[in-house]
Amino acid sequence: MGATGPAGATGATGSDAPCYARGTLILTPEGERPVEDLRAGDAVVTASGATVRVQWVGHRSLDLTRHPRPERVRPVRVAAHAFGHGRPHTDLFVSPAHALFLDGVLIPAEALIDGGAVAQVAPAAVVYHHVELAVHDVLVANGLPAESFLDCGNRADFENHDGPVRLHPDFASLNWEMACAPFVVAGPVLERVRAGLAAPKAAPAERGRRSILSRLLRRA
Repeated sequence: MGATGPAGATGATGSDAPCYARGTLILTPEGERPVEDLRAGDAVVTASGATVRVQWVGHRSLDLTRHPRPERVRPVRVAAHAFGHGRPHTDLFVSPAHALFLDGVLIPAEALIDGGAVAQVAPAAVVYHHVELAVHDVLVANGLPAESFLDCGNRADFENHDGPVRLHPDFASLNWEMACAPFVVAGPVLERVRAGLAAPKAAPAERGRRSILSRLLRRA
């Protein structure tokens, strides 16, 4: 599963991985690059505008037809403009546990599922990637702020680490003390963000057309 559809991966069954699907575009000083093309030492641009170096890029291929709990790892699609114009600029696919940076907090994608603007999809397979920086931070993925890799002792769940790969790893635990922002899974902030999905703001061009129309109606 890439940012546009199934990728045909057929690796071992796996995990509750907080990851980006293959094809996700990560902002760099030279523009956007597919996450799978990034390597250690490459520069990326964080949501705050800082340029930092990639320390490591993990990847994992999952066969969802063999996974014991596929609903835990099926990609979540965040539709283009779900959080306002260009946020994201194209559909973004992340794992359910992957946190998006919204209203100053980190919210797992699965907490935002509404069946419309944010919905889980069901490919037969998915290739996930994650990007580690020197510290936990916020990347820009398809134009939407989303977290970098947070090492909670789960590096062994990726195929390209040094050591055995667990068959059914669990990435769900979070190292709260190392996180760059609070994680939110309930409460008023989450409800406010979800309410914004239910009534998305019009794109700038559409707002402009409405403004012109309202002025014309007032003159009539």
